[in-house]
Amino acid sequence: MIAYLKGKIVFKSPTHLIMDMGGFGYQVKISLNTYTQVQNLESCLLHTSLIVKTENQSVAGFDLYGFAEELEKDIFEKLISVSGVGASIARMMLSSYKPEEIQHAILSENEAMIQSVKGIGPKSAKRIILE
Repeated sequence: MIAYLKGKIVFKSPTHLIMDMGGFGYQVKISLNTYTQVQNLESCLLHTSLIVKTENQSVAGFDLYGFAEELEKDIFEKLISVSGVGASIARMMLSSYKPEEIQHAILSENEAMIQSVKGIGPKSAKRIILE
């Protein structure tokens, strides 16, 4: 498990970074929330979550997601544990709202706010709140 990356940012976009870690370039998928926090930095520390993609019960690849804040990573990991919510939808939520806003929406059972995220319908919003 890769808990975090700390190094020089060699490429930035709103969807991913490439970080140089001792001569190795790691591509890390990020949310817009993280991008706004690192866009003016030359180096940073990102908390990470490694997602193993499977296809026909075989490993099909890996995606590394990075977060500027530990809270954002925690919310991401809780969201992807909900049935029907994958990494892409979780990242979309974190790109649409700050981690604290998502936390508040779930605790206050604000289905409308959760449904406002592209890809989340009424059933998924209810599951996110319940699970």
